Amino acid sequence: MDPETILGTKLRSARQAADRKRKRYLRSTTGGKDRKPLTQSVVATHLGISQSYLSKVETGDQQPGFLLVEKMCAYYGIKVTQMSTLSDDERRQINELQFER
Repeated sequence: MDPETILGTKLRSARQAADRKRKRYLRSTTGGKDRKPLTQSVVATHLGISQSYLSKVETGDQQPGFLLVEKMCAYYGIKVTQMSTLSDDERRQINELQFER
């Protein structure tokens, strides 16, 4: 797994986690009324980018600039440093990569 894919996966997971947290909050404050989920379209509109670009970032097909990653992290309520640390599973995946000679 290349670094772009890992970053994209982390950003997608952060969006999904922010969505779950937002839903829990809305359920507790509105008595169960659910609002729109944080879809790629909703997030992209807020960030001022296209949904297709966000999709490419989340799949690792496009590498975002640092300022965009910073905006995304602020929107999701996480620290940028969380994007630069690897989980044990991610380390294992990287170690299992076979490089061409």
